[in-house]
Amino acid sequence: MKKVLAIASLLALVVLSSAKLNTVRINQYLKISSRVITNGDTVVRSSKDSIVAIISDTLRGTIDEYGSRRTEDSIFIGSMGFSLTKIPKAKEMYQGAQPIFGKWAKLFVIMKIEESGADGQNSYYARKYNNLCGMRCVKSRRTTSHKCGKYNYAMYPSWYDAMVDWKIYLDIIHRKFFKKYKREAKDEFEVVDFLYGYYNSFPKWKRDLHWLLRNYKL
Repeated sequence: MKKVLAIASLLALVVLSSAKLNTVRINQYLKISSRVITNGDTVVRSSKDSIVAIISDTLRGTIDEYGSRRTEDSIFIGSMGFSLTKIPKAKEMYQGAQPIFGKWAKLFVIMKIEESGADGQNSYYARKYNNLCGMRCVKSRRTTSHKCGKYNYAMYPSWYDAMVDWKIYLDIIHRKFFKKYKREAKDEFEVVDFLYGYYNSFPKWKRDLHWLLRNYKL
């Protein structure tokens, strides 16, 4: 009888511990998902009514190499959620880019602004191809592009895929920079100067990027 009671007590303790753990996890997801950016607008979820939705949004889907969780029409980067069907505004994109690019997040957003426009002024290739930085189709490196469009411009399933592709490209640039100078680039201006000539050979492109890096507030 004592053994039976001991086993019953142990099972009860396990169930109670599991319930507490689930409560902690739900509270963590409520905290993480309290601020979700959808279609460019910030939405505050209600804690009681959104538990099921939050668990569905944050636990399902696939996780990529950057820790971002992707569902059918959303991407969760760190504590932020974005719609995959609409290109975020520059400041929101900057927040989403930081966990992926680190200190080079501003460079990516500035490059996007220069190549495809600022808020509400996205280029044809950004709107139709999700191509944010004017990337061309490639064959010699890993890419997230899924097909080629006219004039050999890369097409992406979403703006997020275009962002990840530019991260892949930027990593290659950093390696080339290090190979040439035996050191890492000090700042975004050095990277732009290094890119000038083969990413874009127009002096105005270089001047624009320098000006945006100095003056565009994110």
